[in-house]
Amino acid sequence: MSRYSASEARANLYRLIDETAQNHKPVLITGKRNCQRLIAHRQTAATCHRWPASGTASSLLVPPTYNQ
Repeated sequence: MSRYSASEARANLYRLIDETAQNHKPVLITGKRNCQRLIAHRQTAATCHRWPASGTASSLLVPPTYNQ
């Protein structure tokens, strides 16, 4: 997984979106307060459709906790 600072990601956002959509590899964006993953929409949609339990799909949208 590629890792970028929030400033780097902001400067290259459209390129990162295109690369993520094309190669389906997530990108980790790190900031001073939080970290987020940029993943392809198709990956998220496919994962959500596999989990029929109520509320489970929405829990995928909650970012993981990172110890910094």
